[in-house]
Order: sequence, then structure tokens, then C-alpha cells
Amino acid sequence: MNFNTVVPDALQRVGNFSENLPTTTPVTGLGACSIALNAADKANTNFGGKFFVCDPVTHQPIAGNRADLNANYKALMDPVAAAVLSQNVPLPTAGRTDNRFIGNMGLPNSTNEFLIKGDQQLGQSHRLTLDYFQSNGSQLLLPSGSSLGSWAISNYSYRQQTANASDVWTLGKAVNQIWLSYARMNAGRASQPAKSLADYGSELNVQGPPQLPQIAVGGFFTLGNQISGPVAGTNVYGLRDVYTTTRGRHTFFVGAEGYLEKDVQQTLLNDYGVFSFANTTVPNNASAQAAYVKTGVGIADFLIGRPNTYGQDSPDNANANYWNWGLFAQDDWRLTPRLTVNLGLRYDIQTAPTDTQRRYSIFKPGVQSTVPPTALTGQLFPGDPGVPVGGVDTNYNHVLPRLDSRSMRLVMARR
Repeated sequence: MNFNTVVPDALQRVGNFSENLPTTTPVTGLGACSIALNAADKANTNFGGKFFVCDPVTHQPIAGNRADLNANYKALMDPVAAAVLSQNVPLPTAGRTDNRFIGNMGLPNSTNEFLIKGDQQLGQSHRLTLDYFQSNGSQLLLPSGSSLGSWAISNYSYRQQTANASDVWTLGKAVNQIWLSYARMNAGRASQPAKSLADYGSELNVQGPPQLPQIAVGGFFTLGNQISGPVAGTNVYGLRDVYTTTRGRHTFFVGAEGYLEKDVQQTLLNDYGVFSFANTTVPNNASAQAAYVKTGVGIADFLIGRPNTYGQDSPDNANANYWNWGLFAQDDWRLTPRLTVNLGLRYDIQTAPTDTQRRYSIFKPGVQSTVPPTALTGQLFPGDPGVPVGGVDTNYNHVLPRLDSRSMRLVMARR
């Protein structure tokens, strides 16, 4: 994994942004901090670009961009931000004037697989086949969007299993094959290191195991993280039967199948907190400035702990169970040695997923739930009149081809 990202230098980390002072002539008054930069300043990428740092109290440009000498700014300097920088964000690569850090890191992964298979002929009519496949693996991943590898790393591990049993029954010109199958995919993703922002002196609490937050600083770096969870898995149980027979130029297939899928997901979501420190335009009127407590520069706002946006989730445990049923018939009609026509019809039913804790809900304006009478008006749950256990009704109209059209499945194969 290669890195090429803008990071603050030693001067910027203490609030000295004199390197970023634009050549644009500043103005005075309420709009002093909302002035547009000239073309040369916009094109200049040295030291992370050109910008005016504004006093978060007076909303006027700070003299010389020396926020480290500004009393209002210095009083707001956040020790948590300073600790995050010193421990996790490297200095620019030596000799670079664009403040970029150039580096790389390795992200190892491992996979182990094996397959067991056996066939047994049972008399002249039956052939039994059994097989089992398993794949185990783990991998370290850099969270999506993260521009540095010194913050959070995801440890992803999984176990995949499939087992099948089939019997081929020969009946003269006909063959019947039946399959019994099981597939399981179980995985989990844990964030490393097991730390949260509290380890840097913050009062931010995390529901669940400690995890570092996601911090994006506009024009500079992103310390990323991604949703973790100890368990995310699927179990699929299946039964399928196909009867095949040949009559003259026709080969007929008739079959049915049914599958039960059981999904589970224990997820922490974004419980670690997501911070965004973006470059914004300082308001140019008194009423808007009264509620504005930032500098207008993402990296300067980061140093005083004033994000533009912040969000945090609570963990969730989701599960869903549903059935898939199918009936199908097909005729392979060999019209000539070079032309075969395949005609088929299929009917499928997929039941609406159900939650074992009946946590689905729908919205119907003006109706009060009787399941939890204290619910918000309009929010209804399984057990309320007209609300099925899966939240929606199962569709029983999945027919291919559609019988009300000329879309009869017609496939021509050239040999």
C-alpha cells in the first residue's frame, strides 16, 4: 500500500500558517474572510495551499496567518488534536515543499483451503457423490478512504464451508438427480489497535469495543476507519431435484428446488464517531457569524477541535430468514443436427425476509400501533392489522416467461 498525502509540517501543527498566507489583497469588514483568492493563490499547492485563517471569535483574518500568536485561537487549542497528530500523522517527506508524505506499508493476507470428495456406485442404477469444501482466511485491510496507514487497520477473517450430497438414479432413458446442499459463510472484521479517542484524552464514548474514529481534514489527510463487527454470516440449506428423459428429438427436464437462507450480522456501525473538518466560507453577515465558531480552514479547525460535521452510530444486531422455492420445466427440441430450440418455463417464490425479533416496521400516516402503543404515530410493526411478519407481503407472481406475452424463452444454439 502506497501513500502520497498532504500532512501538516512542524509550524502548522502549532498554529503557524504563515507559509499559507495568500498574495490576494485582503479586505476589511464583515466579508473580510469570505474573499475569493486570485488565480495564482488557487494554483499554489506549496505547504498544503494558500488560505486565510480567520479568528473564530472576531471572524477577521488573523495577522500574517499566525494563529499561534492570536489569543482567541490559542485559547481553543485542543490537546486531543495535538496528541493525534504527534502520535499518528508523520511530518512531510524531507525535501518536499508541497507538504506531502510519501511512504508505503505491507498488508499481509493468508488463505487455507481443502476439498474432500467421494463417489460410490450403488448397484447399476445409483451413483452417490459426497463433497465438502472449506476455505479459511484472514487479511489486514486499510479502511476505505484512509490516506495514512498509521491510524486504524481492519483485521478481516472468514470461514467458508460448502457440503453437498447427490444421487444420480438411472431409469432406462431417464435420469433423476437429487442434491442436498449446505453453504455457510461466516466472517468478522475487527479494528486495530483496540483504542478509542478516549486514549488521547477525549471524553467521547464508544458503545462496544474501543475503536478509533474517522477524521477527515479537508485539503490534508484522512484518518479512516470502517464498520466492524464480530459476526456477519449466512447459512443456506438447499434441496434440488431434476428429472431428465429423452423422447425422439426432445429432451425434457422437470425439476424443483427449495432453499432456506438464514442471515445474521452483528455490526458496530460507525460507533467510533465520524469527524469532518472541511474548508468552508466564513459567513459575511452578523447574524450568521454569531453562530459560526470556526476559522474556515479545515486544518486550523482541527487543531481547535471544531468539526463541520460529526456523526456516531450505536451497534446493531440484524438477522433475516427467508425461503426460495422454484419449479421449472424445459424442452430441448433438436430440429436439425445444427439447430436446437430450448423452450422453458420457470416459477419462483421468494418469501419476504423475517426478523426473529420482529423488528421490521412500516409507516402508515395517522395510524397508531397496538403492538407498542407508545410508538410514534404512523409507525407500525408485525402484529398490527395489515402488517405481515416480514413487513411486506410475499410476491407470488414470479413467472418466467410471462404468460401474457410472446416472451416464451426461445434460445437458438449453433453448433
